[in-house]
Amino acid sequence: MPHARRSRKYKKNAAKRGATTAKRGATTAKKGTAKKGKRFERLKCGPVQENYFTCYDNDTLHKLRDGWNVRHPDARIETNDPREIWTALKQRLGKSCRNEACWMKKIIGADPAAVSADTFAPEAPKSWIGDPDEWLTSEEIENVMKQYEDKFPTFEFLGPSPSDYSAPKLAGVCVWEELCNFSLKKYMDLGTNKIGVIFNTDPHTEDGSHWVSLFINISAKNNYIFFFDSTGDRPQKEIREFMKMVTQQGRALGVRFKSYENRKEHQKRNTECGMYALFMIVNLIEETRTPQEFMRGERIPDSHMLEFRKEYFNRGGSV
Repeated sequence: MPHARRSRKYKKNAAKRGATTAKRGATTAKKGTAKKGKRFERLKCGPVQENYFTCYDNDTLHKLRDGWNVRHPDARIETNDPREIWTALKQRLGKSCRNEACWMKKIIGADPAAVSADTFAPEAPKSWIGDPDEWLTSEEIENVMKQYEDKFPTFEFLGPSPSDYSAPKLAGVCVWEELCNFSLKKYMDLGTNKIGVIFNTDPHTEDGSHWVSLFINISAKNNYIFFFDSTGDRPQKEIREFMKMVTQQGRALGVRFKSYENRKEHQKRNTECGMYALFMIVNLIEETRTPQEFMRGERIPDSHMLEFRKEYFNRGGSV
């Protein structure tokens, strides 16, 4: 799906854009200064992280060491301690690498396939450098959610889907098969107890306008379905129908869901709906917030979501 745009009732005015552009220019200048200093850049790791000091796991660090030793027998790294290996690689590659993602590219003898796709947080597009609040695409959303599926085996992500997920396409196939043929029993049989869904409010025939999210929690103590639109709007007809279907399937399985809808307006600007959708799902997976906190707690400002881009994504060109 192309870039998702925010609904028409939220538009930036020209003055704000001008101010933002000026700030971006200042940010770019600062980055240029940092680059000249060749400071080591600490990248954001994926959600699955074994060591506090590096995004690499111990096995990968040993393979990097071995690859270095093959190419540099006169400057071998002899230690087996993961932290000492990391420090040695950082020192030896300091002049040619600004971050540890570069190490794998430089150490040709190491096997690139040994590095998990979850080692580093997804890389943001380079266009974010000049436009840091660019709309999130479906691919960027999926890249983040895939890493959380890997970290939490009992979590399943569906989407990002257009709002008309059940509309027929060629050969009798619907727009989003996982949603129009959703089976709660199938997921429960697989041991899944948390399901996140992100919808775009546009149908599949349109470019995309606004991201919203849905979370299904299956628990002996707390079964619920939570719909979250960061602007506080009600769910569309198609999404209400999906919520109703899940509720009915749950009832047939002896699972009684409570349904919640966020009516609090968190988002004021027109760029961060995708980040709000991700933020809600991640917080409910990790149980750092509850639906009630999203609905009745303090407003989560757009600026907070802009900062969280640095948590979910690495700078474009860094990985």
